[in-house]
Amino acid sequence: LAMISTAAGQAPPASADALSAAGDFTAAGRAYEAVLNTSPDDARALAGLARVRLYENKLDEAVALTQKALASQPAFPPARQVLGVAQQRKAAFGGDLYKMAEPPPEVVVPFAITDPLPVVQLTIGGRQAWFLIDTGAPDIMVAPELAKELGLALQDAGQGVFAGGVRAAVQRTIVPELQIGGLKIVNVPAGVRAGGLPIPGYKIEGIVGTGLLMHFLSTLDYCQG
Repeated sequence: LAMISTAAGQAPPASADALSAAGDFTAAGRAYEAVLNTSPDDARALAGLARVRLYENKLDEAVALTQKALASQPAFPPARQVLGVAQQRKAAFGGDLYKMAEPPPEVVVPFAITDPLPVVQLTIGGRQAWFLIDTGAPDIMVAPELAKELGLALQDAGQGVFAGGVRAAVQRTIVPELQIGGLKIVNVPAGVRAGGLPIPGYKIEGIVGTGLLMHFLSTLDYCQG
């Protein structure tokens, strides 16, 4: 549940919020910009445009817009939220992690099944494997057997807390190359942990978590698979 205050600043045209909610970020951006042309310090419009820039992965612009919104309206919740996410993404993209060479504008990856969780096929270290999609998981998780087969270097990372409050030892590694659909990603941070959800008919060797999905405008279409 997201509750955005209407008390601060001029309310942007209803179409701007509706367009943003519908995923038409180009049109939403134009609508927010129209407000800012007449009210350049409007915190609501600045935060709305910052969110659009965040979804377009224009992180520096998103940060600048939120900082301007906060200068106009200190502690404005929508601006603080977008700023936090933008800074998190900038850190996650730092260094040589999650590198992509000429990524396609859109990749569609079919679900093999969707119940109890979506299962997709990807290529990791040159071989195909079945992975669950779990939005509650960070980064990606790799089964120890697969990590050993791929010769991945492991580092102890203490204990993690998983579904149901279960605690288990976790190791960390970097996957040199991961392909999902037509998208190739190199230097992908990953956790390594034994166990997981058994899926009849599929040998599940890992999990795709939010830490990977957050680098894209990801849509999980359960109806169409």
